[in-house]
Amino acid sequence: MPEILCSENKDVTENCLDIINLMILSDYWNSVKDDIESESKERDYYASRLGKANISVMMLNPVTGEWNGKWTIYDYRANGSFIQLYVPVSLFNATSGEYSFGIMDIKVYR
Repeated sequence: MPEILCSENKDVTENCLDIINLMILSDYWNSVKDDIESESKERDYYASRLGKANISVMMLNPVTGEWNGKWTIYDYRANGSFIQLYVPVSLFNATSGEYSFGIMDIKVYR
């Protein structure tokens, strides 16, 4: 998902996600989650590439050591079993210019 990667002047930072873009994408999925069967150009675009899956990103608070942010950036679940994978990522807050540690939680349904 190139739209959530950290970039500056088209230079992409490896394993880095932009928190502001995460929030925008999460808001979109929250707005359509109850109407997943209706037609949506954006939803169809992601579904054709990602299939039946759920992808969330969690942010760790470096001071408290607690998880203090979670964004669902793709949600097209299916009934049944799934494979789960955790991927460490760097999260960039463009407003403050600070980086945080995050985990991308990926569930792929069979």
